[in-house]
Amino acid sequence: MVGDDPPVDIPSTPHFSRLVGGTHNGATHFWAVGSSASVGIKNMAEEGNVRPSMTKSAPLSQRAALVLLGDPIPDSPGSASLEFQIPQTHPLVTLVSMVEPSPDWFVGVSALALFENG
Repeated sequence: MVGDDPPVDIPSTPHFSRLVGGTHNGATHFWAVGSSASVGIKNMAEEGNVRPSMTKSAPLSQRAALVLLGDPIPDSPGSASLEFQIPQTHPLVTLVSMVEPSPDWFVGVSALALFENG
């Protein structure tokens, strides 16, 4: 279950896997707070598997307008950047990254709107 309560026992040396995600429209969802995680999200959170197959019903590459793969964030606090062009027909972005070392934690954004008022 994807929850909105932050973990209380964060690893002493956290770092993150590669960013993975995609641009999509409102008909596509990869994960949401309070919902059960897909097999792909579960694999990413537990194993750091960031292949473009984040959903159990169809691979990311079949559901996203643009598949996004970024670099890992080696240290925390840290940062990463990812540049991409987003079509107005698919104005949402979902990105996730595994928190390492952890049993199954991840961070991300789900269906973040990148256009406002058209």
